[in-house]
Amino acid sequence: MDYSMVGQRIKERRLEINMTQLMLSEKTGLCEDAIYSYENAKIVPGSEAIILMSNALNVSPDILLCDYLQKRAEIKGDNIMQRLNNLPVSEQNRLLRIMDELINETVLKDR
Repeated sequence: MDYSMVGQRIKERRLEINMTQLMLSEKTGLCEDAIYSYENAKIVPGSEAIILMSNALNVSPDILLCDYLQKRAEIKGDNIMQRLNNLPVSEQNRLLRIMDELINETVLKDR
């Protein structure tokens, strides 16, 4: 999976608020080398680092992770579809009806 967009978003936000890597390092307690490595997709930041950086950058973690979260959702959806396709047709139809009802309920709630 490509994590480069996470690092790119960290860097973009840091520059947007005129913060250096050193300043971000000092605000988060993360070493400056780690910040560099995250921004250049050499290391994937863990959840604790994401939270520290999102707080220091004054953004929600999902802003930094949006591409990663989208890709994860796609992988999860693909996995579910593969499992569904391995079921007997009668079970596939039953589950598809249930999913359709849940989606319709969600759409009606959002209106």
